[in-house]
Amino acid sequence: RIYTEEYVRGGMIEKVNITVENIAGEELRDITLTLSPMVGWVTLLGPTTWNIPKLESGEKTVLKLEMYVPSETATGSTIGEPFNLKVDASFRDRSGQIRSEVHVLGMYVKGIIELRLQEISIEKLGEDILLIGRLLNEGTEKASYTQVQLIGGDLQSNIVSYLGDVEPNAPILFNIPVEKLLKTEGKAKVKLKVTYQNSLRQRGETILEAEVDIPSFSEESAQAEAPSLLQGMRLPLVILLVIIAAAVVIYFARRSRRVEAT
Repeated sequence: RIYTEEYVRGGMIEKVNITVENIAGEELRDITLTLSPMVGWVTLLGPTTWNIPKLESGEKTVLKLEMYVPSETATGSTIGEPFNLKVDASFRDRSGQIRSEVHVLGMYVKGIIELRLQEISIEKLGEDILLIGRLLNEGTEKASYTQVQLIGGDLQSNIVSYLGDVEPNAPILFNIPVEKLLKTEGKAKVKLKVTYQNSLRQRGETILEAEVDIPSFSEESAQAEAPSLLQGMRLPLVILLVIIAAAVVIYFARRSRRVEAT
């Protein structure tokens, strides 16, 4: 019997173990095994033929090789795609006869999902405080049904930010309204939980932690109010200056008439 792992990760050189087990009920000698991929986009690195002097009944041995499967080919993505390895085996049984067998090992290409924070900040929009960040997938497979939520740190919120698909090497923005801020200055600790599904509908989860600067909201408010105050005073001030100028003109006009009358 010959068997191996069920998958290799796309886009990486993977170490693969091939297990050979003698289930013939007798000792087998002069065992030769040759592996070859049955699709053109799978590459086996290093030796692909092994010679095993003998295997007792029930005994196992493990063959090690390296394999490279690209995450994409000219025809598209290989993520989730099945492929086979052919194993040509020959051995000598107890009677001395040489026997040959062909085994097929089935595997599939598994994608990699690696999510990290590219940037994160606290912003104020009107009366709302928002945690705004950018999520980057550094893997080879998109993360589907992606959601981000706060689960700890100095910020609290029960609101979940739904992102949908997060493609590899395509940063995506998220924002979470902050319901409670436990610190008012310095740096706030942020702990996020990101949940998603891969191409096989298997659920995954990533915990991300970061520190973010807390902006000075009171100073911003004072700076925002100052221009508004000046703008509010501008119109009455102009009207007052116009009235004063008119009064001065009228005063000098009347005084000029009195002088002429005299």
